[in-house]
Amino acid sequence: MLRSLVGSEMCIRDRKMASQVESLGLGSAQELWDRFDVDHNGILDHKELQKLIVYCLENKASMDEEKEERQEVLDDFRTGSREYCLLSLKLISEDGKVTFAKFEEWLHDPENFLFYPLKKFKVMLWALDLFCEFDVDGDGWVTEEEFNMSMSRLEKDLTYGTEDESSRILGELNFADYDCLESDNSVSTLELVTVIVNMWERMYSALFEAADDFFGNL
Repeated sequence: MLRSLVGSEMCIRDRKMASQVESLGLGSAQELWDRFDVDHNGILDHKELQKLIVYCLENKASMDEEKEERQEVLDDFRTGSREYCLLSLKLISEDGKVTFAKFEEWLHDPENFLFYPLKKFKVMLWALDLFCEFDVDGDGWVTEEEFNMSMSRLEKDLTYGTEDESSRILGELNFADYDCLESDNSVSTLELVTVIVNMWERMYSALFEAADDFFGNL
């Protein structure tokens, strides 16, 4: 019975993934990969991922009121958001090396960002910016010391500014909450971004609807 339920769930996920890929005008994950693995070396690099993201955004069905917002995101990528794409590779594969096998497995994940609603995608980009703020030494990991130092600095900034919902949400973050901590006691890009994206509706409202951009004056 359990095996039947698991198999049924996998079939539903497969159909959903296939439908999403087809919505981009392509027939399969392999066709999507072949189109954007331009150098055919079997690895998706940050430049190829950038083109893939832009393609998905351009072909995503969107409501009229989102067109301006979508254009802002597109412009950001077109002008060369190298850091976004380097970090995004680590959302697909934690070591940043994206092979077709890892890419295909990630496409089946309901949380793959290619098919995020636009507002959720914007929160993800903000979360990537947040990770860069916390990753003080730029090694791709946030240690407990970096986390606490960054939180302390943000709290100090808040002392001289106006507290808003986004700052209150950040204040709820706690290093000890990351239950996926590795033996080196560090938080990865995926771990931190996942925490933020899991509450994306609340974050979007605080960041883009009800408050000024929290990092605007940092």
